[in-house]
Amino acid sequence: MLLKLAFSNLHRFPSLKKLALYFDVRYHPVVPFDSSGYPPYKVVREIGNSHQWDILYAIGSNRNPLPELHSFEIYGWHCSGEFSSLFDETPIAWLIASLRHLHFSLPLVRPEDSVSRELLWKQVVMRRLLQPAENLESLKLSRSQAWDNKQYLDTSQVQLSSYPRLTALSLWGIAWEDGKIGQGGIIMPPPLEDFIIRHRQTLKKLDIDNCSINVGERSRLPFCYWADIYKRLTEAMTELVEVEVESLFSPHESSYVYLVGNTYRPVESLRETERLQGRKQDRLALEEFKTVVRKRRTGGDSGIRP
Repeated sequence: MLLKLAFSNLHRFPSLKKLALYFDVRYHPVVPFDSSGYPPYKVVREIGNSHQWDILYAIGSNRNPLPELHSFEIYGWHCSGEFSSLFDETPIAWLIASLRHLHFSLPLVRPEDSVSRELLWKQVVMRRLLQPAENLESLKLSRSQAWDNKQYLDTSQVQLSSYPRLTALSLWGIAWEDGKIGQGGIIMPPPLEDFIIRHRQTLKKLDIDNCSINVGERSRLPFCYWADIYKRLTEAMTELVEVEVESLFSPHESSYVYLVGNTYRPVESLRETERLQGRKQDRLALEEFKTVVRKRRTGGDSGIRP
């Protein structure tokens, strides 16, 4: 009740510029891991979930706009279908439309909650949060740090909007959809690559951290390797002055994955020699990408090869 009262009075702070909500939702296994290294998910403790609805409901019930609120961060949002209708409320719609900076992060979920999270991602995050936020200047999409590095936000089958003012983009732990074979055997780039290149005239900073490519099937090789993506970005992103790419995958893991149940697993068809060669080509293309951007920032030669 106190939380509802506090957040329903946000209109008393018309100069509020940034709102950050940190929801501490964690799942703690209380029995040992099994032989596969995965916790059994049978007995867990949920922390901080009960107040999320109170806070967002209070914001959605506040009939007064916040004209200076341009930055919104929401961390560890637990999956629940009840949030869908809440984001149709006028106050939240006003807030989203006025945003300049948005950081959205989802926590690790139990397998039985994965369907709920998928609905939240597609019906709330994509449709009611990202698409109306047409004035964004910076956007960060991530999933929360968790025990396994195996669960990701998946943007497959989803069309991301375009943002005319976007200058900074950060993608953390996102599973990229692989490219596709188009007419004439031409490989169509992944949708996320297309999303980035659509913003080539405004984007100045790009972070791609701990991302993977979902090839879809266990035995299929990627249509698009990271090396291909980095080369195309090098040529297209002429306004970039800062790029950061970080991978937390171990030397024995692959950033090319396929979906099993609710978990992404490395593609096993990549034999050791292919995996090492692919990793080398990816690394060389990334270094070239970084070099070109660095030279552009310092005013040196572009570094783009004819």
